[in-house]
Amino acid sequence: MYSVFDTNPNGDFRQRYPLSVKASVYNFLILRDGSPFLSGLPYPSLAAIRDFALYAGTSDSAIRTLLSREGRAGFISKGKDEAGIMRYRLSEPSLVVSMVNSRRDGLPEGFIVAIFSFTVDAVSERSIVRETLKNFGFKKIAQNVYLNGRVDTGPLRSAMRELKLDSHLYLLECPDIGDQALIDKIINLFEVRRRSEELAEFERAMNAFLDGSEAEATDLDGFPRRLIYAGLVFWERFRTTEPPLPARFLPDAYRFGDIARTYEERYAVGANALIEYYTRVTQS
Repeated sequence: MYSVFDTNPNGDFRQRYPLSVKASVYNFLILRDGSPFLSGLPYPSLAAIRDFALYAGTSDSAIRTLLSREGRAGFISKGKDEAGIMRYRLSEPSLVVSMVNSRRDGLPEGFIVAIFSFTVDAVSERSIVRETLKNFGFKKIAQNVYLNGRVDTGPLRSAMRELKLDSHLYLLECPDIGDQALIDKIINLFEVRRRSEELAEFERAMNAFLDGSEAEATDLDGFPRRLIYAGLVFWERFRTTEPPLPARFLPDAYRFGDIARTYEERYAVGANALIEYYTRVTQS
């Protein structure tokens, strides 16, 4: 198991690309349902969630607070297995979100505008809708107004119905925008040029991080932790916020697709180590 007192030779990457508390805790919850390599294995225990979250720099108190909050919001469910070990898993709305965020390629051109409306005192409900829209890749453009590419809205509508908030959300499709000035504003909104530079920097750092050593002669979990960590950084910082723009609007040196393919190749090579790591940490 990882300890906060362990040496940290790859700390530079983690300091440069810190994970949010949510990403560090949701890690195994998403992987268990989203990775074919972990399908059929037990759902993660608190011990497993803690092992990676501590490696990512998340405190015990932050782990428990987030699990409690996300459970109350209906995003995470839990239950004991036959051995009496508490297991955690994604609820259906969260599972849908994670799957949608992993399948954003090949979108048709155009955009979707999401507008939601609540009474002034519905603070919690408004927050849940905002968070869900962000998880589906929507970008805020005005108060209670969000923009995305033409993603399949079926999963989002289902998630809203599950949360009993669908009557407050309006989705407007814009299949074609002929105004170049408006398109330029959207490109600037998603800061495409800055993202292109950040992607190039991340690609170099990620490769160095995955090629590094972390006492692997004695720590069998070092590489799978790094593999998961790098993937989560890419997922949280780039994949979930990838601009919903046609390829013709992106710079020639835009490295998003190249990074995704490189990581998928490394993930496939490290599958056995990942399975062994997950099996070890989720036994209790």
